[in-house]
Amino acid sequence: MKKLLLPVFLTILLTLSLIPTSYAANETEDIISYLSGKTIKTGSSSTNYLGSTTAVTDGNHQTWHNIKAGVSNTAIPDYLIYEFEAPVSINAFKIFIKDYDNQVFTYRLLDNKENVIYSVEGEIIPGDDGIYSLPSTYDNVKKVVLFNRSTVNLDVIEWDMYLKQMITEPDPEPEPNGDRAILTIIMTTGLQKEFDLSMQEVNDFIDWYDAKENGVGPARYGIDKHNNNKGPFSKRVDYVVFKNILSFEVDEYSTVTAATYLQ
Repeated sequence: MKKLLLPVFLTILLTLSLIPTSYAANETEDIISYLSGKTIKTGSSSTNYLGSTTAVTDGNHQTWHNIKAGVSNTAIPDYLIYEFEAPVSINAFKIFIKDYDNQVFTYRLLDNKENVIYSVEGEIIPGDDGIYSLPSTYDNVKKVVLFNRSTVNLDVIEWDMYLKQMITEPDPEPEPNGDRAILTIIMTTGLQKEFDLSMQEVNDFIDWYDAKENGVGPARYGIDKHNNNKGPFSKRVDYVVFKNILSFEVDEYSTVTAATYLQ
């Protein structure tokens, strides 16, 4: 029985490992393309330029550049080279090769003194149209080169180097919840009384008004003046008389987007 459980367990682990990692809802991946549309140098080394091409950076899968098999001949262009105006950071790449059949290839990231920052030397590489991550983010890259180390010529359809980075977007502003309001009471004399209240206080006033309109409840209603409590008082209450109220209005607002008083 134990022998049967082990393969099942390994299958579950493999399945889980193939599930793509999802990012947090407020994070997006930004990809900077460095070579798209650029003119690429061709040469026999990283410093011996022999020509140029745009076929590998034009985004057209019907165009490509034939890069010769690696030979020790300064007249044979078996390199593709691009030098940046200023150093950049790189952590991903694309090398799309026509009819790629696991031939060995080399690519290098160089600094401004031609020192190798990162390299893949004579190895099988992903040769399709995908974008692949490097082991780390490499800074101060001044030049990138491709070199055909196989024994056959290869057609490079697309080549690009990238900087992939996670962008954390700010959380969306919360919807106003209308947790406060300005209650304006217009008296029969034309006088307007304005109160900055919580919605609970406003609703209590409306409940009193509705009840009194039906003949139920006290004739007057006390409203706490809160921040208008000026003077040596612990509390000030403004009493309004029902028969003296002509009308009233309620203007709701949210404390998320508006300043509130200190009680």
